[in-house]
Amino acid sequence: MFVSLLLDGHQPSINCLKVHAFGHQLGPQFNIPNFKVIAIEKKDVEKNICKLTVWTTPQGQQQLLTLHQTGQLQNVAPSPIRMIQTDDHPKYHTIYAIHNNERIDDLSPDNTDLSGADLCGTMLHNANLRFINLTGAHLQGADLRSANLSGALLTDADLTDANLCDTNLRGAFLAGAILKNTWINDATVFDQRWRLVWDILNSTARYKQLDNAVLDGAYLANATLNGVDCSSAFLRNVILHNADLRGANLSHADLSGTDLTNANLENANLRHADLTDAKLRHTHLNGANLSGATLKNADLTGAVLNNTSIDQTTVWDDKWHLVWTLLHAKDRGKKLTGVDLSGANLSSADLSGFDFSDANLTQANFSDANLSHANFSNADLSDANLSKAVARKANFNATILDDALLRNANLSGAVFKGATLNHTNFSCAFLRNADLSQANLKQAIFRGALINRLTCDYAILSDTALDDATITDTIFKSTHFTHTEFNQATLRNIGFIGCTGLSPEQRTALEQQGASFS
Repeated sequence: MFVSLLLDGHQPSINCLKVHAFGHQLGPQFNIPNFKVIAIEKKDVEKNICKLTVWTTPQGQQQLLTLHQTGQLQNVAPSPIRMIQTDDHPKYHTIYAIHNNERIDDLSPDNTDLSGADLCGTMLHNANLRFINLTGAHLQGADLRSANLSGALLTDADLTDANLCDTNLRGAFLAGAILKNTWINDATVFDQRWRLVWDILNSTARYKQLDNAVLDGAYLANATLNGVDCSSAFLRNVILHNADLRGANLSHADLSGTDLTNANLENANLRHADLTDAKLRHTHLNGANLSGATLKNADLTGAVLNNTSIDQTTVWDDKWHLVWTLLHAKDRGKKLTGVDLSGANLSSADLSGFDFSDANLTQANFSDANLSHANFSNADLSDANLSKAVARKANFNATILDDALLRNANLSGAVFKGATLNHTNFSCAFLRNADLSQANLKQAIFRGALINRLTCDYAILSDTALDDATITDTIFKSTHFTHTEFNQATLRNIGFIGCTGLSPEQRTALEQQGASFS
């Protein structure tokens, strides 16, 4: 009988591969009789459920229920199990037949939906899969030699390492399908678009001309297309994350809805390209030409825009135009109170004296930037990156800096009164004459930091790591320490006045380094 386990898909770590591994270990780990993984599917977008369907005997089903009720199943599951239920959907009979090498030539209409099915390594030699729905199916390493997949729906299917020699894919829809390392031969029948996608991903010959090519919906992640002429190409909704497009000619290309996350477009020609709704998260656009380009509703979170060219006809959201302006314009206003620059990449920018008070700067990148005398009071800098930034005498009063990175930052004279600094990383930062009074520094990290004449009155340093830090000429007044680590820290001329939370052993160790208590 077929049994489905519904797992909570909201967990950040959950994915089909983990559920696949979990499913395949269940049978042998708990000696469940006649156990076989049938399908792994993402179900119900709103409720976010990952569905694992297996085949077992009625005895095996009862065993699964008992394991669930006693919590043993949850101990090995990658996310909370919401429910275990019997499931007799016709498609599971089809998958079961496939796994057991039974003939499936005469599929009924109800059995043609194998979306999300786990068919990794399955023998499908000569199988008739015409018009079957294999959307999101896992076909890694599957043997599809001489199979009939004409008209099949293979959207987002993973065909990595699958054998497609002599396979008929005429009319098959392969938008988002992964064809990397897929085996084909001269007898494999592809529509022209998907054959070109296969060539780009697998051929040793480098393409130089793709102008006017139609590649809508193609999966081209990690493709090497540097210097290629893609002018006027149709690249709508293409997956190009991590692709190498350095120096590529994409002028007048239609890239609307395309995923260019982490792609390298350094010095690329994007003149008059359509990037509406494109994903450009952490994309390298340094030196790229965006004159006349349309980037309406494009997501440029973390994108590198240094030395990028635009003109008056470039269309993009005000937020990203402001980021570009901060990186390039010499004459610009410095008052940006309450502005939304979340996710902006302002690395190496000169922002000295700017007023970012009350601004939304979550996940912004200020690494190597000049932030001296800048005002960040009451701003939200959660998850922001200020590594190696120069922030001398910057104002961080009442600022939220949870999970922010300030590694190797110069924070001389910076003021953090009342700031929230949970999990903030100050490793190897320079904090001379800095003020952390009344700041919340729970689980903050100061490893290797250079701290001199620090003011830390009434601050909370619970579970804070000061390992290997050098702290000199500092008086801690009414500071709260709980589980604070001073391992191998260098202390000179340090005093603790009215402080709480230090264990007797810590006090003894600190006194041995010359610290005074009162």
